[in-house]
Amino acid sequence: MTPELKIYLMTLMLPSLLDEIDAPMNPKTKSSFLRVNKFCEDQANEAAEAFYKHDSLKDRHDAMVSHWNTIIDNMNLK
Repeated sequence: MTPELKIYLMTLMLPSLLDEIDAPMNPKTKSSFLRVNKFCEDQANEAAEAFYKHDSLKDRHDAMVSHWNTIIDNMNLK
């Protein structure tokens, strides 16, 4: 798997995972956090749009994202 594809897959999950963190943040940290979150969302959207420009990649993209979500959701680190 290429580094770009790995980054894309990580970027897909990062915004929702960051939203799940329930930790108090000072305003400066929260502002930085929101900028990083927005950047990640933008990168994931651009990558998804690139996949969807090619009809032959749509199903592969959806299967890859579904599989990745399953891996992340089932990960249990103890």
